[in-house]
Amino acid sequence: GEAIGKVDASDAAEGVAATVVTWAATSELVNDPANNVLLSCASDGSIRLWDGAGALRAKTIEMSSAGSHADIGAGAAGHEIRAACFLGGASAAFATAGSGNAMRVYDTATLAESARINENLREADHGLFSNCCLAAHPTDANLLLAGGGQTVHVWDLRANRSVRHFFSTTVRGEALSISPDGRTAVTGSIRSKSPLQLWDVASGEVISDVRG
Repeated sequence: GEAIGKVDASDAAEGVAATVVTWAATSELVNDPANNVLLSCASDGSIRLWDGAGALRAKTIEMSSAGSHADIGAGAAGHEIRAACFLGGASAAFATAGSGNAMRVYDTATLAESARINENLREADHGLFSNCCLAAHPTDANLLLAGGGQTVHVWDLRANRSVRHFFSTTVRGEALSISPDGRTAVTGSIRSKSPLQLWDVASGEVISDVRG
């Protein structure tokens, strides 16, 4: 329970809150802290990548309008990142989503935006990315996405659409995860009865409730 190091975010603007933090380890050197990657996102739309020792590797700022990046320090008014995850169980790429109602995919090495998903959505999916949580499938291009409604989507990044969904669960916060083999998902909902459930990712069917 003791601190082992300090991450210096003193370059952040005053009053800017950290909204998402997540780790990804490189597959080749998974036990070497110096080769781990920490992703942090903030309420001003800024994205920072750190190494395992807490040293800043790179930084960019998401834009709320047509552009994908701004000069460091320019800010991103109105765009708060609320969810992020590394893709494919590694650290080569990551996705973010937030108040701009878009999901963006970035290359970790360059911080270049490689995809933006906010067009050609069904009417029912409008607002889906504004208040959601993300969980990447460990081996393919799919990720799980839970928005504000009672649905968890299996989102295919290649096809830019939901290919399956789990219905009748209202996920809040970061209460969404997927097993290392990619077959089972767990959700935590706001309801008082059976808030934790296991799901079959391939079929979208409930496997069981998790009982204490």
